[in-house]
Amino acid sequence: MVGVKYRKNMDCLGLVIVEDYNTSGTPNEFTIEICRNTEEEMLKSIAHEMVHVSQYSRGELNEMMTMWRGKHVKADKIPYDEQPWEIEAESIGLNLYESFLASETR
Repeated sequence: MVGVKYRKNMDCLGLVIVEDYNTSGTPNEFTIEICRNTEEEMLKSIAHEMVHVSQYSRGELNEMMTMWRGKHVKADKIPYDEQPWEIEAESIGLNLYESFLASETR
């Protein structure tokens, strides 16, 4: 399950909170918090954060951002835009957003 909350005055455009886990310890309930912004920015942020939901639920990324696809990483030592999970979320998220727009014009 994924819930979405819209907030004002966030330090970022969006984030994912893991709310609960299944019996095997895999995250399965999430809240996405999105900064109130233009419709375009909010839709892009939701798409981006949904990629993170997928990364968490498949076990590719842990909540502390210390494991990425089975390898230890030090997220605080990697610039935000060079973190591999952010690169993936930006790319796939943008594709999701563009696919959504294309489906709306049909």
